Amino acid sequence: MPDEIYTYLHDHLKKAMETDTFRSLVARGNFEVNYMDGPAFGKAMQGMSNAIASALNK
Repeated sequence: MPDEIYTYLHDHLKKAMETDTFRSLVARGNFEVNYMDGPAFGKAMQGMSNAIASALNK
């Protein structure tokens, strides 16, 4: 993905996640907001994938 598109999406999605409207919707669903940039999200997803694979292999 070109850097300018990544930056645009990153900046606008982060800004949207910080709005009261978004936080209200998330709270109604009993979720938490935990913003992560691309590398942090990738690491979190890899950890979740490893945990699921481990649980399925037991």
